[in-house]
Amino acid sequence: MDPEIPESQAQASPTTESDSSAPTSPEPSGIEGQAPPDAAALVDRMVAAGEWPEPALLEQIAQAGDAAVEPLIAILRTYPRGWPQEAPLDHAIGLLSVIRPPRAIPELIEIVRRYSAELGEAASQALGRYGTIAFEPLLELCRDPAVTGYKRSHAIHAAMAAAGADPALRARLAEVIRPYLAAAMDRVREEIRAARAVEDVAEDEDEDLEAAGAEFEEADELAREDAEEPSDDRVLDVRDVDLAAPEPTREAGDPSASASSPAQDEAENELDPFGQLWFHVSDLSALADPLARDLIQTAFDEELVETFWIDEKVVERRYREGGEPVRPVSDWLHDYRDQYQREMELRNRPLKPLVKTQPRHPSGYVEPEETPAPMVQETIRNVGPKLGRNDPCWCGSGKKYKKCHLGKDSLT
Repeated sequence: MDPEIPESQAQASPTTESDSSAPTSPEPSGIEGQAPPDAAALVDRMVAAGEWPEPALLEQIAQAGDAAVEPLIAILRTYPRGWPQEAPLDHAIGLLSVIRPPRAIPELIEIVRRYSAELGEAASQALGRYGTIAFEPLLELCRDPAVTGYKRSHAIHAAMAAAGADPALRARLAEVIRPYLAAAMDRVREEIRAARAVEDVAEDEDEDLEAAGAEFEEADELAREDAEEPSDDRVLDVRDVDLAAPEPTREAGDPSASASSPAQDEAENELDPFGQLWFHVSDLSALADPLARDLIQTAFDEELVETFWIDEKVVERRYREGGEPVRPVSDWLHDYRDQYQREMELRNRPLKPLVKTQPRHPSGYVEPEETPAPMVQETIRNVGPKLGRNDPCWCGSGKKYKKCHLGKDSLT
C-alpha cells in the first residue's frame, strides 16, 4: 500500500461516480435491465420473415446502426435469384440506404451490375440516398461501357440524386451522358433506315406476287384449253407446283430456348434505341445541359424522338427553368410501412359472397334472367402505344410505368 495515500481512500472502490475515466455500461433498451437485442439475430429474423417482415422489426435493425451493417452486407453477397428468395436482399438494400455506411457502397454498386429489374433499381435508389459521398462511384458506373440498358439508366438517375443541386457535379454527369445521346441518335437513324428498307422490300414482294398471280391465271387458262383438246403432250398444271419456299424447321428441345435466370435478367435489361434516346433526352434536359441543347433540337427536327414520351415543350420548359428541381429523397422505411399497410389491408379484406346461379336445366338450357338495360358509357380508348411494365411512365417523371402510374391506370 502506498504510504502517501490515506488508508480510508485506499479502501474505497476504484471506480466511483466521481471517476470520469471509469467505463460506463450502455443504457439498456426496452425492458429495464435487459440487454439490447443482437443486430445479427434481428437480421436473421428479418430473413426468416420472408416477403413482409413487420416494420417494427426493420426499425429495430435500422436503430442498431453500424452493428447491423455486416449482417446486411452478408445478405447482399448471396446474390439470390427468384422470388421470394430475393425479398431479404431487397430489405437489406433498403435498410442500408437508411443507415448509409460508406463501406456498403461497393456492394450496392455490384448489385446494380448484377440485377437490372427491381433489385437493380432499388440498389440505385439506395446509392442516390447516400448523397455526394456516392457520386464518384456512380459516375464510374455510368462511364462503364459494359453497363447498358436499364442498368445505365438506373445509374444515371442515382447519380443525379447524389449530385443534388451541385452545378459542378451535374455538369460532370452531363458530360458522361452526352456521348450516349449522340450514339442513340445514330442507332435510331439506322433503325429508321432499316424499317424503310423492309417496307421497300415488302412493296417489291407485293408487286412480284401480283405478277405471279397474273402468270398463274394465264397458265391455268392455257391448261384448261389444252385439257379440252386431246394431246399426247403432258401439260404441267401450275397448281401442282409449290411456289412457296420451305420454311426452316426448328428442332424441339433446343437448349437456346430456355434461358437461365441471369440470362432472363439480361433480356429484361435490354432497351431499344428509341427508349435509350428518350432517356438521354430526358436526363440532359432535366440537367439543363447547355452543350446538349443543339443536339436535342436536332433529334426533334429529324423526328427521332417519340413525342409520346417527351415533347419539345417539356424540354423548353426545363431549359428555361434551369432544369428539373431536385426532389427530396423519400425515406425507405416510411415507404415500406405504407406498402406493408396496403398489403395487410388487401390480405384482410373480406371475401365477396359467391353469386347464386340458377339451377341447370337437364337439357342444358338455362332460363335467361331479366336484367336491366346496361347504362350507355363512353368507350375509353388508349390512343397511344401500349405501355409495358418496364417502359418509362407516360407522365414524364422518368420512372418506370410500374413504379409510377401503373396502379392508378389499372384502377381507372
